[in-house]
Amino acid sequence: MIPPATRYDQGFFNAACQLADEVARRNYLFFVAELDATGMDRLRAQVKALGRVPPTYTAFVIQAAARALRRHPQLNAMIQRRPWGARLVPLKDVTATVAVERAVDGVDLVFAPMLDAPGERSAEDLTKALRHLASANPDDIPEYRRFLGMVGVARWLPR
Repeated sequence: MIPPATRYDQGFFNAACQLADEVARRNYLFFVAELDATGMDRLRAQVKALGRVPPTYTAFVIQAAARALRRHPQLNAMIQRRPWGARLVPLKDVTATVAVERAVDGVDLVFAPMLDAPGERSAEDLTKALRHLASANPDDIPEYRRFLGMVGVARWLPR
């Protein structure tokens, strides 16, 4: 349960409004595709049989999207808006931003850290990284600090 309103809550509210405004100004590309997960299931079973943690489906999707952007660099771009118009800016690196939910100090939180070079990492490595983000000490994880710095919050935002 979130405590009654305090000055911290006002700071959270202001940061959340800034983030919502920023997200509303962005352009997004969406698509839907069916895929055959037989190969993923086979690999998960093989890894599990070896006594290791099997890759998550999220890790497979992140890896596939990153590899597709590497093969089609014209799609790895952002629209930059300026007062005199907009332009397409190609991005040099491929990163993945993933929503992670966890409880910190008894409060449920959601944040969106960036995973660097997901196309060059194995699905097992991506799974380990995602699990680490969901369970490690938040003060020791650079991805948390980077995300919180982007939204202008000193530490944690209650959901």
